[in-house]
Amino acid sequence: MDAATEAFVAHHNLLFTPAYEMLGSAVAEDVLQETWLLWVGVDLGTVLDQRAFLIRIATRQALKRLRTPGRRKESHAACPVCRQQISALWWRGAATVSACASPAVASNRSPR
Repeated sequence: MDAATEAFVAHHNLLFTPAYEMLGSAVAEDVLQETWLLWVGVDLGTVLDQRAFLIRIATRQALKRLRTPGRRKESHAACPVCRQQISALWWRGAATVSACASPAVASNRSPR
C-alpha cells in the first residue's frame, strides 16, 4: 500500500464518525469517498499532520453536503406522521423523506 492509502485506512473509523453523526450512514460513506478522492490528490510532503488534514477534509465535505439543497429529506405525503411534519415545516421550504418513519407506511412498501 502507498502512504496515502495507509493513512486513509488507519483513520477510516475516525473519519466516518463525524460524517455519520451529521448525515447518516449512506451519505457518510459518500463523504468518505469524496475525502479519499481529494486526499489522493494531495502532495503528502506538504502535509504536517495527516490525521488532522484528513479529518478536516472529511468534516468540510460533510458540512458541504449539509448545505446543499439536494440534501433535503423527502417524505410520504400519504403518511399521517409525515404529513404532520410537512405541514409544520412547509414555511421553511423543507422538501419531502424517502424513508417514512411510520410503521403503517413501511409495512405497505413493496420489496425491492
